[in-house]
Amino acid sequence: MSMPLVQREICVDGARLTFLEREAQGEGGRAPIVLLHGIAASAATMELLIAELPPERRLIALNMPGSELPDTTTLSDLSFQGLARQVRDCAKMLGLERPVVLGHSHGGAIALQMAASFPEDVSGLILLAPAHPFLLRERWLVAFYNSWAGHMFGHSIRLLPDWMQAVGFRRLMGPAGRKMTIDWQPYRVPFQRRDNVAQLLRLLKTWNADMDALGVQIKAQKIAAPTLFLWGDADPIVPLATAAALEQCVQQWELVTLRGVGHLPNEEAAAECGSAMRAWLDGGH
Repeated sequence: MSMPLVQREICVDGARLTFLEREAQGEGGRAPIVLLHGIAASAATMELLIAELPPERRLIALNMPGSELPDTTTLSDLSFQGLARQVRDCAKMLGLERPVVLGHSHGGAIALQMAASFPEDVSGLILLAPAHPFLLRERWLVAFYNSWAGHMFGHSIRLLPDWMQAVGFRRLMGPAGRKMTIDWQPYRVPFQRRDNVAQLLRLLKTWNADMDALGVQIKAQKIAAPTLFLWGDADPIVPLATAAALEQCVQQWELVTLRGVGHLPNEEAAAECGSAMRAWLDGGH
C-alpha cells in the first residue's frame, strides 16, 4: 500500500505555497518526482496520476498560480523563468535532489523552462500535452484574456452555473473522456476567488513573451534531460501534430500516443499514463 497524501505548506520567495506530498515507501533511493498541474487547475487534479506512480518514489504536487493559494498569497514573479526558479527552490528546500519533473499543459511549459535554465537540477521530464513555444494557436486566446473583455470574462466564470462550466471542461477532452464521470470541483475552485483569477490573468500577461524566450533558449541549446511525452491524439488545445517541432529541441525523448484522449490525460487515461510512466522510470530514470 502506498503512503498517504498529506497537504503541507512552504514559504518560497516570501509566498506561502501548498502542496500534496507522498513519502517514499521502503528503501527509496530513486529520483523523487515533482508534479506541476495545468493552468486553472490544482494539485488535486494530479491525484489519479500520483496513484499510478511507483510507491518507492517520494513526490510532491505543487499548487501553482491559478489554483487556490492560501489566504491572499501573491507570487512576485509569474513568468516562466520566475516560476521555474520557485519550483526549483521549493524542491531544494524540501530536500528533493534532482527530481523528475512531471508537468501537464502549463505545468509542462514550466518543466521545460526548468530543464532549460537549471539542467543540473533536473534528472528527467514527463510531459503530458505540454504547452510549448511551437504551439501558435493559443496566442489569440491569450490576447483575448489580456484584453478588457477577457478580464471581465475571467472574473465572471465563477458566476456561470455548474452545468455550463462542466460543458466547457468536457470540450477539452477526447471522445471517450466526454462520456466519463469526472469530479470537476478541483477545476472550479480556482475561479471562486477574485484574487486567484487576478493572479491567473497576471500570469497570462507575459505568456507570449515567455514562450518566445523559451523557444529561442531550447533552439540554441537542446534540453539534455531524458524526456517522456504523453500526448492524446484528440487533444484540441495542444495538438499532437505540434509535438514534432518540440522533439527537435530535446536530445533524448520518447513519445507515447494516447488514442482517443484529449487535453486531460491525467483524468481521461490515468492508468494508461501510469503504465507508460512506470516503464519509463524503471528504465533507469
